[in-house]
Amino acid sequence: MDDMIINKIVKLYKKGLTQKDVAEQLDVSQTYVSKKLRVEGVDTSRNVRVSNDMVREWIQLYKKGCSIPDIVKKYPVSYGTVTQELKREGLSIESDCVIPEEQVDRWIELYKDGWSMVEIAEEYDVSVSTVSKRFRIRDVKIEDRRGVPDKIVDEWMELYEKGVKQAEIAERYGVTQGSVSLRLKKRRRLKNNLEVKNV
Repeated sequence: MDDMIINKIVKLYKKGLTQKDVAEQLDVSQTYVSKKLRVEGVDTSRNVRVSNDMVREWIQLYKKGCSIPDIVKKYPVSYGTVTQELKREGLSIESDCVIPEEQVDRWIELYKDGWSMVEIAEEYDVSVSTVSKRFRIRDVKIEDRRGVPDKIVDEWMELYEKGVKQAEIAERYGVTQGSVSLRLKKRRRLKNNLEVKNV
C-alpha cells in the first residue's frame, strides 16, 4: 500500500505538481511527501531562474515585514529558494517565517477539532513550541487539553476491530477522522510494543 502511494507521489511531483499539491491530491501531509521524495532520491529543488531584480524585490518586501510565505505567493519559487537567497544577501531569517500560513491555518482547524498541540506537532514533524508560538501569534486561545480519555479510545478500538470504518466512528463521536486515525495508530503501536516485551 505504501509503495503505491510513494509511486503516485513521485509520478505527480515529476509531472510538475508542487509538494503541497501532491499532498492535497493524495490526502497526506506535505511533510510525508517531502520525506518520501528524499528517500526515493528525487531532486526537490525546482529549477527556476532567479534574477537579481527578483532577489532585490524579495529583500525590500522582507525588510518591510512581508513573510517568506507571502513572498512565495507572489513568485513561482519555493520557500527554500527565497530563504537561501535572503541568507546569501546577509539577512537574518526568522525561523517562524518558513512555516506556510496555510499550514498554520490547518493546525488551528485541527486544534479546534480536538487535536492537542503534541499531536499536531507529531503529525507535521515540528516541535510543540513551534505550534504554540504560531498559536500565540494568531491569538488562539490555548486550553488545558489532555486528549481523548483512554476509555473512549478503547471504545473506538473495539468498534474498529469489529469492522466499523474510522469515518463512521468519527461521525458517531463528533470528532474528525484524523483524530480517530491518530489515536488508533498510537494505540496499535503501544499494543505491539507490549506484545514484543512480553515475548
